[in-house]
Amino acid sequence: MRVAYGYFKEVFKEKMNRQIIVGALSSRIGTLAFTAALSLYVLKLTGSPSALGFTLLMGTLPYFILGMVTGVVCDRFDKKKIIVVSDIARVIIGVMFILGLFILDPAYQLYMIYAVVILFAVFEAFLVTSFTSILPEVIPKEKLVDLNSSLSGLGEIARLLGPVLGTILFSFFGIHVVAMFIVLCFGFSVLYEMGIPYKMKKDDSGLTGLGRIVKSELAGFRDLFTLDLRVTSLFVNGFTTHLFLLPFLFIGIPYILNSVLGGHPTEYGVVEMFASIGGLLSVLFVPYLRMYGIAKNLLFGMIGMIMGTLFFSFLLFDPILMMLEAHLLPRVLFFSTCMFIIYLCFGYYGVYFSSFLQQNIRSSHMSKGMSTVMMSNSLGRMLGFSLFGFLFNHSIQAAILTLIGGMILKVVIHIPFLVVDKAKRVESESSMI
Repeated sequence: MRVAYGYFKEVFKEKMNRQIIVGALSSRIGTLAFTAALSLYVLKLTGSPSALGFTLLMGTLPYFILGMVTGVVCDRFDKKKIIVVSDIARVIIGVMFILGLFILDPAYQLYMIYAVVILFAVFEAFLVTSFTSILPEVIPKEKLVDLNSSLSGLGEIARLLGPVLGTILFSFFGIHVVAMFIVLCFGFSVLYEMGIPYKMKKDDSGLTGLGRIVKSELAGFRDLFTLDLRVTSLFVNGFTTHLFLLPFLFIGIPYILNSVLGGHPTEYGVVEMFASIGGLLSVLFVPYLRMYGIAKNLLFGMIGMIMGTLFFSFLLFDPILMMLEAHLLPRVLFFSTCMFIIYLCFGYYGVYFSSFLQQNIRSSHMSKGMSTVMMSNSLGRMLGFSLFGFLFNHSIQAAILTLIGGMILKVVIHIPFLVVDKAKRVESESSMI
């Protein structure tokens, strides 16, 4: 524990790290609070997991459609300005959402929710691409794992606070107060983002003319998939996570807890809190296990996530479902345990996922790389939300079996990464002799 404390204390000594982390933390808390509260609000309005799945799908669509666009724009324009403008736009959209809640009849509010979710996602697509690609330009390469570990850990604090605050504010005060809260979070985030000491590098490619620029950008996207098989393997692995794991958790947990088992909305907040605690604790293992290398640490994370998802297999049995429906404490304890294990391992996996890409993609292609991750992940979520929305409407058992099969597939996809990484390490060691 002392090693971990010193590790994070060292990261926070630098002002730039604090500017980046606090700005990201505030924005993340607002986003997660809104997502948790909105999930409950949509279920309250419709009572349908399909409607919730469609809402989440609407929030994913812009990431996929704008994937290549955000990569090109963020590589060619000032990333800091894009980050600041995107959060200011989300503040304005949040204010408009509040006004709409007072003006529109509940029967029409679902359509407004779709529009707001889409607009939030459009600006977040530019924000996320710019934010992840700006880090290698302002942070030394050897410190990226440290910063990503801190971002992951504090991101889990956001996961801890965001859903709990969102569900509590929604349960006791309504969706209006949640919307006011996220406006304040995004506004606070802007203040810190404006202080990031970033200066855009001059484009020295010498390219002129739309045709040449488009050809160059398309070649950059092609290189991402052809120059390093490990990068391709990670892209596909991320897609699999967003196809199977996250849609199951985002749709299945609130639906099973509230609609199937008759739990109170605050139970979902408690379960999300334990998920956040798991994610937060995951970064404490980074300084102890980093000597095993990225390939093995990614594998450790995947195996742990599989172990967590296997707990859901208990829900295949009706007596267990009946017991969980009748007793509050076992119900909350069961789902909290599942989420704790999954996010403990998912958070650990995420640190090495981001760090590897930031260390192994050229800086001139970094935004394209991050937007490709965003695009492939969003495609996975789009398909996953549709898939699990359908499955939960018809069979909880089928949804659980699909989840477990998908998580096992992640390990299979990681095998090429392990093979290539080992070959590169052997080659590197041979050249040093």
